Amino acid sequence: HLLAIDVTLDFKGTEFTIDERRFHLQIPGLFNIENALAALGVARLLEIDFEIAKEALASVVGVSGRMELVPNHINADILIDYAVTPDAFEKLYASILPLKIPGSQIIHVFGACGERDRGKRPHMGEIASSYADIIILTNEDPYHENPEQIIDDIEQGVSKKKDKTYFRIFDRREAIHKALSMAEIGDIVLITGKGAEVTMAFGDQRVPWSERQ
Repeated sequence: HLLAIDVTLDFKGTEFTIDERRFHLQIPGLFNIENALAALGVARLLEIDFEIAKEALASVVGVSGRMELVPNHINADILIDYAVTPDAFEKLYASILPLKIPGSQIIHVFGACGERDRGKRPHMGEIASSYADIIILTNEDPYHENPEQIIDDIEQGVSKKKDKTYFRIFDRREAIHKALSMAEIGDIVLITGKGAEVTMAFGDQRVPWSERQ
């Protein structure tokens, strides 16, 4: 039985204590503590000393496009993540909400892949509108499907309350620029769906793309 206590969460890292030993991860997110506990469980079964395991965990760096923090000049916390399902959205928000500074905003830019499960789209819109302050719906690999239909499907789940701010901006680059223009120091800008992918799919075309850039 392994129990992590005295958990400290930050976008630049995570700390927790097990059996009076302090562990540090360079990567954020509650799910990464769960992953670390699984690894430590294996280490215990294999009789690997926890001091060695501690050093190994501290050396692990994040995976590109997975809750990746992008350095920027506006002092916002800009995260890119590959999340493309309602379950992934829930897990992502579970990790970032404890890090949200009171009074700050979460600005979420996302869409949905074309020619894929349409049923999940309203659920993604509903989850985002439950947690984000500003939502910007945009293109995300539409393939041969009408981008307007994709955004219509997501929008069915987006809250229409007067205090909910959302935009429809088909050009993903323009959508990201909009998010950055609205962000202030301490805000969280969440850009999901593409992660570390290097192209975007429009019909049969593959257009070069870098979410990080």
